[in-house]
Amino acid sequence: MCRLALGSVGECGSDRLYYSSETTGWRTRVASFAEPGCGNVALYIDKSADRDPTPGSRLTYRLQFSNNGSGTAHGVTLTESVPAGTSFVPTHGWTGCNAGAEPGTECTYDVGALAAGASGEADFVVTVDPNAAALPATIANTARIESDYDGISDEAQLSLTPIIPPPTTTGPTTPPTGPTTPPTLPNTGAATASPTLAALATTLVVAGGLILAVRRRSLR
Repeated sequence: MCRLALGSVGECGSDRLYYSSETTGWRTRVASFAEPGCGNVALYIDKSADRDPTPGSRLTYRLQFSNNGSGTAHGVTLTESVPAGTSFVPTHGWTGCNAGAEPGTECTYDVGALAAGASGEADFVVTVDPNAAALPATIANTARIESDYDGISDEAQLSLTPIIPPPTTTGPTTPPTGPTTPPTLPNTGAATASPTLAALATTLVVAGGLILAVRRRSLR
C-alpha cells in the first residue's frame, strides 16, 4: 500500500509552503519544500525585568521578539521556565502553567506566524518567595523563541540578584532617661570631712584663742 499526500501549511508573502508525505507499509517519508522567493527567517528575542527581586515581590519579565529576516516565520512560540525562588502568576497568552506553578515548570506562548520585519512583546510574571532564607544567590531563567517549521530559534538569559532588606529590630533604641547625679555616700570619718567644715573649725579655734587672750589681760 502506497499513499501520497500533498498539502499547504502556510504562506510566505504571496508564495506558499508545501509538505508531502509518502507511506509504504510501516515506513513514512516526509519532505517539505517552498516555492522560490520566500526569503530567510531570522528570529530574535530579548528580555528585561521591571525591578530587582525582593522577598514577596511580584517580578515581571518583558520579552521582546522580532523576525529580522526577509521571509515569514511560521509556528512561532515563546518558551519560559519558572525560575528558582519564584512561583508563576497567570498571565494572558501563557499555557502549560497553572497559578503557583513551581520552579522548573515550562510555560509556552503561541505567537503563530511572524511576518518579515514584524515584532511583538509578552510579559511573564512570577512572585518571589517571601522567605528570604529560601532564595537562591541569583534568580535566573532563559526565554526562547523558535519556529518549529523553519527550524530557527534564539535565546535570551537574565540573571538577577535578590535584594534582602536588613532585619528590623523591636523595642526602645535609646537608653532610658533618669537622674545623672551620682548618689551621696555617708560620711564615715574625719578622712572624708568636707573642706568647708574643716575651714570653719579652724576659724572658730583662732577666734576662741583671741577671746581668751583678751580676757587674761583684763584680769591683770
